[in-house]
Amino acid sequence: MSYALYVDLDEILFAVLTADSDVVTHLGDEPARLYLSAVPVGLAILPYAVFNTIKTREIYRTPTAELEAVYRVTIYADNRVQAHAIQGAIHEAIITSSFPIADYGCYAVNWLGASVATSEEAGRIVWSVTGEYRVCWAKT
Repeated sequence: MSYALYVDLDEILFAVLTADSDVVTHLGDEPARLYLSAVPVGLAILPYAVFNTIKTREIYRTPTAELEAVYRVTIYADNRVQAHAIQGAIHEAIITSSFPIADYGCYAVNWLGASVATSEEAGRIVWSVTGEYRVCWAKT
C-alpha cells in the first residue's frame, strides 16, 4: 500500500500567512510582500518576508502515513522593533493554524527557534529575524 503524496507545502504556508489579518497589516495584501525563496529584483521594499520549506519527509512509524515539513521565515525591516513585531504576527499565525491538507490532519506545530541579524544595504542598516517551524500531519 502506497501513501505517496504530493502537496505544495509552500502554497499552504503562503495561504496561512496571507489569511492572517495581523500579517497582512504588516506586509500588505495587493500584493503581499511575502516571497518564496527570494525577493524579485526591484521589489525589496521594507518590510518584507521571505520563506522556504527547508525539509520535508514522509514518516511510516505506524500504518498511518505522516508528513513533516520544516519552514523557515525571515523578516526584513527598517528597525529591530518592526522586525520583531512582524515576526510576532507571523509566529502567531503559524502556531495557531491547522495547516489544512486534504485527507490529512495537522497534529503538531512546533517553534524551533529564531535568530536576529543586521546587514548593510544601500547605506542603511536592515534588521532581520528568522524563525523556524516544524509542522506535522497524519493521514485521516
